[in-house]
Amino acid sequence: MRQSIKDAASKFLESIKNKSISIISHHDTDGITSAAIMSRSLIRLRKRFSLNIIKQLESSVLEDIDNDVIVFLDLGSSSLEKISKLGKTIFVIDHHEITSDVPDNITLINPRLFGSEEVSGAGLTYLFCRELGQNKDLASLAVIGMVGDMLDREVSKLNNEILNDAEVVVKRGLTLYPATRPLNKALEFGSGLYIPGVTGNSKEVFNLLNEAGIKKEGNAYKSLIELTNEEMSKLITAILLRKQDSKGMIGNLYLIKFFNKLEDARGLSAMINACSRLGNSEIALGFCMNNKTAKEITKNNLHK
Repeated sequence: MRQSIKDAASKFLESIKNKSISIISHHDTDGITSAAIMSRSLIRLRKRFSLNIIKQLESSVLEDIDNDVIVFLDLGSSSLEKISKLGKTIFVIDHHEITSDVPDNITLINPRLFGSEEVSGAGLTYLFCRELGQNKDLASLAVIGMVGDMLDREVSKLNNEILNDAEVVVKRGLTLYPATRPLNKALEFGSGLYIPGVTGNSKEVFNLLNEAGIKKEGNAYKSLIELTNEEMSKLITAILLRKQDSKGMIGNLYLIKFFNKLEDARGLSAMINACSRLGNSEIALGFCMNNKTAKEITKNNLHK
């Protein structure tokens, strides 16, 4: 599949010479991060393009496209025949089911063509854009997309390659996010892990932490990623006494550099997804494009 991606990238660079470009991407975390990776790569190539974030690929979307080269991200594999009728040069970078043969005017990058390991749309987009130029710094966005599509549970060779490019810090622990938030706040308001009698109850959060022997340091509690292995083990034990079901409770925490700060990829994914599904896809995209104003709005959307 690597060679296929390299060949497709070379074809793309040749195809976009003096041509107008349209990007169509899905509105979930995987699609938003895919769009950000492609957008930032094209900006570096000094290419002009249009971008449309959509919920689903409807005929009205296709009717509005008038550029010469079209790139579909995290969608399109089930609509190959329909989009081929546009008569354009088309690239589809997607990991969903392929429902027809691939038309001649479409270049498809999809691991299902090779019986290969699962890779998210953002991961595929990153591997593609890495061939277009110096875009290794965009690997962090691919990690957010990978976590958003829950492909972090069984990390394939290609996904591991992306993790290495992103210089991710991996820590084993509770799948509670954001893992960078003070522990008492993460337990009370965080996502990913519901604890009966504790979630949403500040008094019981205090009791839980007290039972686990975790105290404040100064005026605040540590964050989840700051816990020692012993503290993490005690906290997990205290939670199991209340939850009695460890399914999905323990996993890898992926910590990436974002806005020059170490952040929890799972928490970032949740913020992007919440913002986009509330109808603010452009804000979610801006967040991934390192816009500081978009960052604040995206954070607020997560807690609505």
